[in-house]
Amino acid sequence: MAVNDKTAKLIEAVVRQHFTDAVIDSVSVEKETEYEDETVFRVTVVFQGKGTLDAGKTSGITRHVRHALLEEKEDRFPIFSFVSRSDAAGIKTATA
Repeated sequence: MAVNDKTAKLIEAVVRQHFTDAVIDSVSVEKETEYEDETVFRVTVVFQGKGTLDAGKTSGITRHVRHALLEEKEDRFPIFSFVSRSDAAGIKTATA
């Protein structure tokens, strides 16, 4: 399901502010229906580099994004996936 542009931009802005030490290629946001028809935001962050992202930052991003969403009266929960650029290219090739 599509996400409105304002919400997608808000999530992307918080992610980019939180990961200032990483190069983020893209942040994609989709609405998805989960267990018992609860709708969540499925957020995929594609980053550059062969290293890893700071585990403290990846585990804390949900709290930061959730806080920003609640300020905008949006109660859907964000669920994050972090993928390196090379892994994302492999996924796109496999699904093509």
